[in-house]
Amino acid sequence: LINGQPAPADGPTIQVGGQESYEARCRRCHEVPGLNRNQTELPLG
Repeated sequence: LINGQPAPADGPTIQVGGQESYEARCRRCHEVPGLNRNQTELPLG
């Protein structure tokens, strides 16, 4: 999260102090801004 919003797909992989900003999300709720949505989606079981 950056200022309460999801981090962009091209953001840094490692964030110092990132544990304080971590929020667990299920696959259906997980959203990444700027992610290519033209990819084939697989059904969740």
